[in-house]
Amino acid sequence: MAEMNSLSSSGQDGVSNAFEAALWAVDTMFEFANVGISGVNFHSNNWNSFNQWDAYGAFHFNVPESQYLASKSIAPPSGTQFSQQYSLREVQSLYYGMLLFAESTGHQSKLLPVDLQTNTNVKAWATIDPTTNKVNVLVLNKDQSASGVVSLTIPGYSSGVVTRMIAPTLSSKTGITLGGQTFDGSQDGKAVGVEYGETITGEGGKFTVSSGAASAFLLTLSK
Repeated sequence: MAEMNSLSSSGQDGVSNAFEAALWAVDTMFEFANVGISGVNFHSNNWNSFNQWDAYGAFHFNVPESQYLASKSIAPPSGTQFSQQYSLREVQSLYYGMLLFAESTGHQSKLLPVDLQTNTNVKAWATIDPTTNKVNVLVLNKDQSASGVVSLTIPGYSSGVVTRMIAPTLSSKTGITLGGQTFDGSQDGKAVGVEYGETITGEGGKFTVSSGAASAFLLTLSK
């Protein structure tokens, strides 16, 4: 799936560049995988045909003025200070969703069937890693008001680690964390903060994990 994003060559402020884009991205990639798509290409740049400076992709970069002028004839915003070389300016919310999907599908993991019973805006996906035999269960709570305990049954597994992707609200552009880390203020594209997960044990293959509204968690299970 080539040149994919939420809106062609543009975006909606407070949506495409906010936390809900992270939830949308990981869910969309799983939907594509579920119908046999082998890969996706998220389109991201710093200018577009609508004369907007930023398209809402995964990253924003500073570029030398010569590179900008050679690429487009549209005028940059007044007072723009061009860099002398390429540098990272901002990591967008979309990237958190891309990372969460990657963590859920390592080593060309295979999708597992999921029986989901809920009356809220919740999605669930599961994979098994052919290298480690670990099972990953991803739960996406896209409901802005519903929170509570999620009960999961995965026979044959007894312990795991919960990694959470959270933000203050669905429309948050900053304050997003994945496994306790954020890209807010990152100068080199590396996550900032201490990575952590929550250890969990199950009984008879049954696990319970709390879920906050408008959030996601990945449960990685080992036998």
